[in-house]
Amino acid sequence: MIARGDLGTSIAFEKVPLWQERITKLCRECGKPVLVSTHFLDSMVAYPTPTRAEITDIFEAVRQKADALVLTTETASGRYPYKALNAMHVAAKRMESKAQESAEIDPIAALSMPLDKPFQSVLRVAENIANSASIIANQQLAKAIVVFTQKGLMASLVSRNRPNAPILAFAPTAEAREK
Repeated sequence: MIARGDLGTSIAFEKVPLWQERITKLCRECGKPVLVSTHFLDSMVAYPTPTRAEITDIFEAVRQKADALVLTTETASGRYPYKALNAMHVAAKRMESKAQESAEIDPIAALSMPLDKPFQSVLRVAENIANSASIIANQQLAKAIVVFTQKGLMASLVSRNRPNAPILAFAPTAEAREK
């Protein structure tokens, strides 16, 4: 988790956006989930509409392919928690759709995982299959990627690439489906 407030107390404030991008990229390359936590919509604690700077902040975190954006005070004690959540949802969805449009130009470049770095795990074959499925789905503008998985691993590997198409995972057990 990138807690930007805490990060800002450790480094110069003007370096926070650069380090957020570096940390996000490193997490994406290692296949680790990355959450960004900050007061994305702080103005909505008291007011029903966000500022342009706040929307830009959301836009940037989504552009960097963060796995989740965390709202804190906005929803815990703000006067407009549902409006804050809706504002974040609308801004994030708009950025995701814009990213997908640009990915249609170069579907391979849209993948988050580097294709030229050798994987250092026993799962190399599964990871390569997942990468290939994501590339093909992006190139063919697939409507969905269907994954059959025993324990949920393959669905997780495919989702790690953030393909443009939704992923439909089928698993034999409830435990695997809940992953």
